[in-house]
Amino acid sequence: TQWVGIEGAPQTTYFTVDGSLLQDKVGLGLVMFSDVTGILNRTGFNANYAYKLNINSDNTLRFGISAGVLNNKIDFTKALVLDNTDPLLFSQEQTRTTVTADLGLTYIWKNLEVGFAVPQVIGNRVNYQNSLDLTGEYNLSRHYYGTLKYTVDVSRTKGMTAYPLVMIRSVQGAPLQYDINGVFDWDRFGWIGFTYHSDYAVAFSAGVRFRGLSVGYAHNIGTN
Repeated sequence: TQWVGIEGAPQTTYFTVDGSLLQDKVGLGLVMFSDVTGILNRTGFNANYAYKLNINSDNTLRFGISAGVLNNKIDFTKALVLDNTDPLLFSQEQTRTTVTADLGLTYIWKNLEVGFAVPQVIGNRVNYQNSLDLTGEYNLSRHYYGTLKYTVDVSRTKGMTAYPLVMIRSVQGAPLQYDINGVFDWDRFGWIGFTYHSDYAVAFSAGVRFRGLSVGYAHNIGTN
């Protein structure tokens, strides 16, 4: 739940299950989700496949694909508008179902990881049409993600590592965004982290591990 206390704020629910086969070379997964924000409601599921290719002892290539079904619903009765005579608002509720797919690729060289992903790679459009033959479009815009991570062994005997992680996001119609992260991870006990979200917020995070269970917390502080 985001923006607690604000009416119509985003509420997202995920259920995921995944596992590996063939000595961790193949990964399979299933994701079911619900994402509600204001008058928009997105539900669906994706099946995921990943493969790890060991080029040699220092180089590894991982790639994955996700495909599934997405149901988009718009409830115009919940819209808060200045002009309530807009004919498009005469529609009570409209639902459309479409297919969606994501792609991802990661190259690992020793302690360096470089990643690239394209969510909603199909970039398809969902058309809504009411009884007055008025149409509206909902675009599943193609996104582009790039990541760069370098892991530093602080103490191999104690399982301590630290790493910077940079992520860049791009989508048509929005400014380029980036995150800068710094994480210290102690394998036995947990981790602490710091994040700067470009033009948006700084965040602090921490987590603990106990007998296979991990519990983490993150908090954003807005900067504008």
